[in-house]
Amino acid sequence: MEINKCVSNLLNLEATKVTNISRIHIKNEVFKIDTNKKTVMMKVYLDENKYEKSENEWNILNKYGGKLNIIPTPILIDRSERYFGGPVIFREYVEGTELKSEIKKRVAENRDYKSVLQQSLAVIKTIHEMNGKENIDDFALSSQRKFEKLFKTNTDSLKNDLRKHVRVIDDYIKKRQQLNPNNFSFCHGDLGGHEVILRKNNIPSVIDWENACYFDPACDYGYFTFSVVNSHYKTPERVEEIYSFFKRNANLENLDFFIAERAIGTSSIYYAKERPDKCEWAMNFAEKMLDNL
Repeated sequence: MEINKCVSNLLNLEATKVTNISRIHIKNEVFKIDTNKKTVMMKVYLDENKYEKSENEWNILNKYGGKLNIIPTPILIDRSERYFGGPVIFREYVEGTELKSEIKKRVAENRDYKSVLQQSLAVIKTIHEMNGKENIDDFALSSQRKFEKLFKTNTDSLKNDLRKHVRVIDDYIKKRQQLNPNNFSFCHGDLGGHEVILRKNNIPSVIDWENACYFDPACDYGYFTFSVVNSHYKTPERVEEIYSFFKRNANLENLDFFIAERAIGTSSIYYAKERPDKCEWAMNFAEKMLDNL
């Protein structure tokens, strides 16, 4: 098995158990690897931007990992492609609960969840205060136009999957072109509730830094907001409650735009094919956010 050989040759460890923990098998493969000494995480980069993304993530891990509590400790990067079709990064495996899952659990149990939302705001604020500029290349900034590029291709697949919502996509593209990013800061660039892990001591750790960039901080807040509210799409009053919380506490000019961008992007990549009911809700929610602008 290539994973066992890779772990043995690169880390000098023996893999005792390999678990594929990839959330969506689109752009990379992620594995939790138990070894004879410790547990590590391995990410294999496979999409068309695999070299740029792996270097982007490695730079962030290498600069901050082990120095800031929210960044996992890096172990090794292998650029040789000896074992897989793309670069490989090993890092510390972060044991804990996804922040999104914790919020969902507390809501279901009718427990306080706003303290967890406050915690998420503190995490995002910490990210935006990081100074990673020297580690960010032009690719990272240009990748922030990935959804606009996707929608402009107007492929048959996209037309078929979201044909009912072409007007929303057209409105998004128009407003994307008019967008005025504000107060550029260091951003995660792809922040969802799955990327923030609460460790047992309740110290959060943020994973998946391949899209880190300098950009409008509203992007991180908007992406995160949609990630949280979409767990409650069947209960409109809860969606409104959580959205209003973020609106009050992260009231940035472009927040609604980036909530819409995440909703449309998630729908086109995942919901349209896998969750048509959720796709309908997400696109309607995106339309509402764009109408706010």
